[in-house]
Amino acid sequence: MTTLADQISPSAVDFSRLQQAYAPMLNLVDALLGVTPNCDPILEIWPIGFRTYNLLVPNLLNLPVSLLRKQANKALLGLAMYTASQTAHCAYCTAHTCSFALRRGLSVDVFSGKISPREKLVVALAEGLSSIPANVPDDLILNLKSHFSETEIEWLALSIGLMGFLNKFMDAVGVELEIGAMNDVLHILQPHGWSPGKHSTAENLAHVSATKVVKDNFKTYVRVLKQAPGAIRIERQWTKGIPDSPSQVKAYLQERIGYTFPLLDHVRQKRVVRALTTVLRDNLDAEMSVVGLGIKSLCGLIFAIVIKNAYLNHESLILAKRFYPHLSETTLKAVRDIAHSDVPKEQSECQQQLIGIVNSSEFSKQAAAAFVLTRAISDSPADVSEAILSEISPLLSPEALVELIVWISIQQLMHRLESYYSAK
Repeated sequence: MTTLADQISPSAVDFSRLQQAYAPMLNLVDALLGVTPNCDPILEIWPIGFRTYNLLVPNLLNLPVSLLRKQANKALLGLAMYTASQTAHCAYCTAHTCSFALRRGLSVDVFSGKISPREKLVVALAEGLSSIPANVPDDLILNLKSHFSETEIEWLALSIGLMGFLNKFMDAVGVELEIGAMNDVLHILQPHGWSPGKHSTAENLAHVSATKVVKDNFKTYVRVLKQAPGAIRIERQWTKGIPDSPSQVKAYLQERIGYTFPLLDHVRQKRVVRALTTVLRDNLDAEMSVVGLGIKSLCGLIFAIVIKNAYLNHESLILAKRFYPHLSETTLKAVRDIAHSDVPKEQSECQQQLIGIVNSSEFSKQAAAAFVLTRAISDSPADVSEAILSEISPLLSPEALVELIVWISIQQLMHRLESYYSAK
């Protein structure tokens, strides 16, 4: 099966260039996962994408602090991430989070369904927040509070939110799963029905050789602590001037974007607020956008409608009206119709949908292609057929494709966090 990753791989940035510019960050992830993810060269096609990814991962996982805490808590963090990925049907992230959880000390028996009451609650939270639409029972948060502190619960929710970003991007793009990751987990997950699907070829699978994952030890901590200062130095360059107090963040975002993103008021962790503020600022910077902020906002609206999130629906509409000043009800109806439409399966259906969007509104063919792709990737798993790829690839550059999918991935992150704070 041809994937978006296959389509845009000629534009991917070479690992050697990434190593020169971001060695501490790449080495840090390798220390945590045992591999350097294949998403990195793709994200750097639109550099804000790579920056977004590398701001979200350490901050929403509270690294390296969480790594140095007691084994039980960090193992549960891995379990939350694994369950979220499994619920979202992202085979790529399911493999990575399985390896991550095992390295943090989670028992392999958990993947066979042998779990404790605390683990069952973590699984329930991850499943509830990762479902489409979200489904967090009224009593779940109360039950969690009988086993975890409020801070511990929030970090679990933040890790699940992070996986919202990663699940959507990896699944929509069809990033190739590394042989090293499959060596870690194929023999564990395959008996329970997991397969890499579009994320691997039969040729790669033939080279898989089962390995035993090594749990965190002194060498792990030394490797992480050795890379942390360099990674922090790069992050500080990216977040320079970003506040972390609620009132200052509101003023900053209002000045830069024209909207305050009220969800951030509920996040208690300052490093997370700073990271999310930076991500929103960068992804809504008109000078950095290839897609155009108006079109991105309308794509966010399509996603919000598909996943039935009223908060994101309202937020995307506010942003769309700000960045698309001449937005009419006729235009909005065309966008909403796309959200409610079926994903085209055949090339002729895709062509008709693109033509219909252009004829019923003032949108360009490029905007229509962005809407069609957004509708296809809004489902979990994403439904990006070869028919869609053949029609949108000539209309959207690799930079535009990465930018758009990063934005929808951010929306899925915000969806999960909003669902948690609303339930809380």
